[in-house]
Amino acid sequence: MIEIAESINSFAKDSRQSGFESPKDDLLEIPVSEINLVLKDLTSIYNSLVETLRNGGVERGRELARTIENNTLALKAEKDPIQKMLLLNAFIKQLNNKIRGALNSKVHEGKNTITVSTKIKARAIQIIDYLRIKIADEPQRKEISLDSSQCRILFSSKDGDKVSRRDTIRAMARAWHYWPDLRLEHRPNDGRMTMRLIGSVKDLSISPEFEYKDDKSKGGSIWQRSRLDELSIIFGFTQPKAEDF
Repeated sequence: MIEIAESINSFAKDSRQSGFESPKDDLLEIPVSEINLVLKDLTSIYNSLVETLRNGGVERGRELARTIENNTLALKAEKDPIQKMLLLNAFIKQLNNKIRGALNSKVHEGKNTITVSTKIKARAIQIIDYLRIKIADEPQRKEISLDSSQCRILFSSKDGDKVSRRDTIRAMARAWHYWPDLRLEHRPNDGRMTMRLIGSVKDLSISPEFEYKDDKSKGGSIWQRSRLDELSIIFGFTQPKAEDF
């Protein structure tokens, strides 16, 4: 990788030698050492964005190498310190826009779609719906968790049936599979080794989407629950139907 830091050249003692000064502009004297610190910070941000592009698969290989090389050559060619700083800032904005575009694409096109066809899947999605509602109701929380005992209460409140510990953990494991930003682990300092799902609210900002299949139809039509339907069910605007869940 071509390090962008190599393209930060030493500056002239007087920037007026480069012809940058305009007679109509007010002059602000800034020590060259402070300009260097700003450029150093901008360089660090630039390199971090490059690593994000590479690790996230937004740009790799020749495409990324070409971007870095073109930016480096442009910076080396620019002698004025202020113009160099503005140029580096422009490159940072370009990289940031690429990352933001990739994230938007992931949100709109890469959502995980799950077809409900078994009780285990249905219970897993019930867990995810519960966690998603809790996050929306308490956005100030940094972390959210749900243990197996709480899950069994959640299941019984819906079905009225007692769900076994084994089936509860299977549903929790399936929820973890559907929402990888969760972690499935034993609750700390618990002699009973109670399982729990836990995750950072920040990491759980993007949740999976679901499709619901009517088992009785045996391969019949797929019903997609919209966000409006979901809110109606949650807040009691409509009477929930069996297929809603």
